[in-house]
Amino acid sequence: MKRIKAILIDSYNKRVLEVEYEAESLDGMYRLLKCTRFTTAGQLPNGDVCFVDDEGLINGTEVFFVPEWYPQPLAGNGLIVGDDGKGESFDVKSTVEEIQAMVDFKGIDDILFEYSK
Repeated sequence: MKRIKAILIDSYNKRVLEVEYEAESLDGMYRLLKCTRFTTAGQLPNGDVCFVDDEGLINGTEVFFVPEWYPQPLAGNGLIVGDDGKGESFDVKSTVEEIQAMVDFKGIDDILFEYSK
């Protein structure tokens, strides 16, 4: 089975780390994102793609990350993977250090305060 190297943005523990998952099944992505449905949340300049919980804003998620490449905070975890432009995932190009420098972690109270101004 093909394994994909990816970067997990773990909003629950406020950390960024390298992970691997089985490419032939979506179960690994669901497990890492802690969700049952996911969507893309932008493409990084190097072509990597970010996936997030598609229902993060409606399922009570109270942790967020704010990425440089996306115009708004994203609820829950993020998963950065390489993309061939045709829907096929492969090993991530970005490094953990690059992603750490591009994200900030926020709680629901921070988000509500910042966006209520």
